[in-house]
Amino acid sequence: MLSTVWGSLRTLQAALRRAPVRHDRLSAWVVQLVRRIGYHKTLVAIANKHARIIWALLARDQALNLARAATH
Repeated sequence: MLSTVWGSLRTLQAALRRAPVRHDRLSAWVVQLVRRIGYHKTLVAIANKHARIIWALLARDQALNLARAATH
């Protein structure tokens, strides 16, 4: 099924390599947090942040708007 969409694995790999790499403030925040409190505590902090975002969306019956999130 994948081959009917992409033609070949090589085409898929080429498309994935052309995906833009994002270097933004969030990445810098994560790197800074890892240096300050460590890798595992950073994972817990990020998981906690995601849980709060998901809870807020569910509590307000809203969908995640990635276009809006990218601008903030």
